[in-house]
Amino acid sequence: PRVDRTDLKVDRIKHWLGMGATVSDTVHNIFVSQKIIDAKKINVLPRKSPPKKEEEAAAPAAAVAPTETPAVETPAEVAATTEEKAETAEAVSNEVAAETPAQ
Repeated sequence: PRVDRTDLKVDRIKHWLGMGATVSDTVHNIFVSQKIIDAKKINVLPRKSPPKKEEEAAAPAAAVAPTETPAVETPAEVAATTEEKAETAEAVSNEVAAETPAQ
């Protein structure tokens, strides 16, 4: 459970830090707040990124530039493609049947 007091062995902490132990940013901040080490706190939260000006400048240019519309198949074209696929599948199955010897 969270308690308002902290029990740290300062001499052991300094010993291990002197031996080259590394601590996480959060533990580093705890050590700074407890005055175990003399350093600045590290921001552990991610930075907010400001809006990029390149994207804002590119957006109006993209709106002015002509764009191609993607080809949209009509229902008749879809039906024709489906019929072609069915005919191809039927032809392949007929060829396989012709190659298979009758037993």
